[in-house]
Amino acid sequence: MSDAKFESTTSFIFGLFTLFFFFKKQKLHGIFALIFLILSFKRIAILGVFAGLSLHVLLRKNSLFNQHAKFIFITIIIVINFIVPLIQILIATGSFDDIVENLTGITANHFTQGRQYIYDAIVGKFGLPSFTGEGIGSLNSYLISKEDNINNVHSDLLKNLYEFGYIFFALWVFFFYAFLLKRKHIGALCLAIYINIVFITDNVMIYYEVMFVYYLMIVTLLDDEFVNQLKKVRSSLIALIINKC
Repeated sequence: MSDAKFESTTSFIFGLFTLFFFFKKQKLHGIFALIFLILSFKRIAILGVFAGLSLHVLLRKNSLFNQHAKFIFITIIIVINFIVPLIQILIATGSFDDIVENLTGITANHFTQGRQYIYDAIVGKFGLPSFTGEGIGSLNSYLISKEDNINNVHSDLLKNLYEFGYIFFALWVFFFYAFLLKRKHIGALCLAIYINIVFITDNVMIYYEVMFVYYLMIVTLLDDEFVNQLKKVRSSLIALIINKC
């Protein structure tokens, strides 16, 4: 894990604000948030912002909100969320050690900032994820019991896959997106993609300030959409009344 003094959970918040301001068309605010994000140098957050903005551009030009498209989207998302932890398990078992060292000149554990050691400990204890799961909190409890000053998995995806099991993990991913797909809000959906990406390498679900800002932004975006819909209805009613008069 990184020991950089300038890196903290605020990196994730800067990423959220970058996306939020761009979605609200407050570009100057978005640029400032992006600058602070880059200065914080949280690689996964920068990747998440890039993915969120790219998806926003893509979805603005293509309809995602018919039933067929939504089914394909959520299926792809669930599959990716399964693939990523399985790759992390392969990292733990050393499957990519030679590739990483040849490409970067450093060990896989160094490249992942110590995460390979944690993943290896988890795989060594629990083996592969099960269908029923190990139970919520089981991975953290195990890491704490090792008494080597590591208390967290540093991957919410890997943690949830092990603790929830295959079935409930798939349901968790599904419901994480289902409501936003139902509300048909592209910006809110892209924020979810961003958070999903930072779940890969960090314990974001226990960073209450990050999750609070995330859900507050989701509510704000959806509320704006609701207000806009009310304004359209009001305008239509006024026009109808005027025509009848």
